[in-house]
Amino acid sequence: MCKSFVFALAILLAQYVAGQSTLHVDAAGGAPFTTIQGAISVALPGDTILVAPGVYDETVVISRSLTVRSTGGAAATQILPTADGPAVRIVGSATTSLLEGFTITGHGQTMSVDSLPGGILVAFGASAQIRRCVVKDCIGSSPIGSPFIFPTVTGGAGGMTVDSSASAIIENCLFLNNQGAAGVPGAGGPGGLLAAGTCDVRHCVFTGNTGGTATIALAPLKGGGGAIEIGPQGHITVSNSILRGNMGGTGNMGTFAEDEIEPPTVALFATASVSHSDVENALVPFVTVGPGVIDLAPSFVNPAMENYALQAGSPCIDAGDCGATSPLGRDFLGNPRLRGFAPDMGAYEFLHDTTRMGTSEDILLTTVVNGNTADALVNTKSIGGGDSLVVHWESPCGSLDGAPYFLAAQFYVPSMPPVPILPALYLDMGGAAIVDGPANLPPGGVTLTFSVPPGSFAPAISRVQVLVITPLSQAPFSVATSDAQDLVFL
Repeated sequence: MCKSFVFALAILLAQYVAGQSTLHVDAAGGAPFTTIQGAISVALPGDTILVAPGVYDETVVISRSLTVRSTGGAAATQILPTADGPAVRIVGSATTSLLEGFTITGHGQTMSVDSLPGGILVAFGASAQIRRCVVKDCIGSSPIGSPFIFPTVTGGAGGMTVDSSASAIIENCLFLNNQGAAGVPGAGGPGGLLAAGTCDVRHCVFTGNTGGTATIALAPLKGGGGAIEIGPQGHITVSNSILRGNMGGTGNMGTFAEDEIEPPTVALFATASVSHSDVENALVPFVTVGPGVIDLAPSFVNPAMENYALQAGSPCIDAGDCGATSPLGRDFLGNPRLRGFAPDMGAYEFLHDTTRMGTSEDILLTTVVNGNTADALVNTKSIGGGDSLVVHWESPCGSLDGAPYFLAAQFYVPSMPPVPILPALYLDMGGAAIVDGPANLPPGGVTLTFSVPPGSFAPAISRVQVLVITPLSQAPFSVATSDAQDLVFL
């Protein structure tokens, strides 16, 4: 009896381990698989597939619960099938999959019987997470209607479709220059995303997408929405995102669809809301506009080169909502998501000062000399005798409220800087002193005010940094750290 139990347990453990395998793909031949689909075909539910940089000319079909992740990010890893149809299909009611770090470009069929997207299809009850992907230059399928069965057929979405039985979380993604198809005859498909099922869009950028045009029919037909269109049973929330510069398609009676969010033609059970996002003309029928929605130029770094990071002074910086952001999360490039007083809108987090960056796990330190708040996040600044200094630290999203903290400082001279002993900790144990703490971090943080004694302290430098002990930290020894700021004495 005991022996049979051990044997059965061993089998179960073996199955569990088998379902947690990691498979490697490299188009150049440096891994056991040269195609993504080849790895998927042998993977078991729960497996992870890591894909090396390269261009993968294949259609990817995921029909079991897998993690498919690139190792080099979207800039270096492209799914670009020569064949018609969606480049990626995530299908099946038992499928909960993650797709992360790819550039996806596909083109739909010109003689299709279905309204399929060119880029990504999530369908037949599947649940998907799409993260840090670029869906660009995709063209939806142009289905052919039948005068006897389906006299009009809507054109396929350019970028992505989530069908009425499926759901998707779309996070830190870019939808660029996708083209919705025209129905032949029928209504036009949306350029970016068709939300016929349940969609949660967070920290994304939609720009340059164009809805398809409606073609001749006996009844009025509309063009496709530019960025997003909601299906009759669709449910979509858009938060911390940027939707600008898209164009709705033309209806067969000369009317235009909405450029950014097109409501359903018939809203059977559909809902739509947008909050803490930069949306060009967000006030459209049916869409619930929540707090934090702006309509301002986002000041991208270089859209012509597809660089949709934010410039300094962008109204999208620190304008996002913590509720739609993981304080421990990462942006499109893998940088810390929380680098200021609040998350940013869009796929890229503005990094402010990158010298002596802490773990950036929802702990923020600011220093203000003589009331100059503009330099509060600058990590090196001058200070002199008689100056006033305000030091403040907080957990902007509140995830570390109640955790024990220390404010530490170390005086040093340029020729003998501190020697860090841990990553993202820029003080050494021999010279650092605790200025405040240990204490539990209160909501809203802690503020200390100092007056620098008269006289010169040059060439001394005072380095200050906050440490928080928390099991939420992914850093060694569960220590979350703020940036380290240097106060250089004149």
